Amino acid sequence: MRTLAALMIIAALVSANAWAQADPDQATKVKDYYAEWLSSLPGVTGVDVGTSIEGKPQIQVHTDATTPRPSQLPQQLDGVPVAVIAGTVEGDDSATSPLAPPLVPPRERDR
Repeated sequence: MRTLAALMIIAALVSANAWAQADPDQATKVKDYYAEWLSSLPGVTGVDVGTSIEGKPQIQVHTDATTPRPSQLPQQLDGVPVAVIAGTVEGDDSATSPLAPPLVPPRERDR
């Protein structure tokens, strides 16, 4: 009985580890899906995937130093946490494009 319990614990740990390794891929897919919309928000200078203090993947939305968190920006997108990083991503001018897309998240436009 103890052997079965130990095997179940090991299987759960291996499964959790595999899930943790898949998270960065999922975060990247979500970021790629929303990147154009996120970049269109006022003050956003860049979007990427990074790691939270807890070591979990998150979508990082970079803003210029004077912009507060954009009001349209949710706390998470498709289950991936969104963090605002004050400052700019050097060389990224996507947010200043005159042809920026509308300020509506893609999933809402797709409906």
